[in-house]
Amino acid sequence: MKNQKMLILSLLALIAIITLMGCASMDKAIAENPSSPAMQGKMLLEQRCTVCHSLDRVNAMNTDQAGWDKIIDRMIQKGAKLNAEERQKVIDYRISME
Repeated sequence: MKNQKMLILSLLALIAIITLMGCASMDKAIAENPSSPAMQGKMLLEQRCTVCHSLDRVNAMNTDQAGWDKIIDRMIQKGAKLNAEERQKVIDYRISME
């Protein structure tokens, strides 16, 4: 039983490390090309979405394309300042981070 718990904890730690490495790689790739749509989406998210809530809240949300479409549209209805092109860049960025 003790060995089984250690194995599970080890696997969870490994999954967490791999996930963090993947996110760091994605962030590095985005940062290396500041004019990329992904970097533009990240900057828009940081500038426009944090007016009302933290990046942690946004980043904690895991959903698919349809889910992000609904979330962003709801935020625009509540006053988020995103035009159609900016909206899509934010959605594309978030989908790329999933």
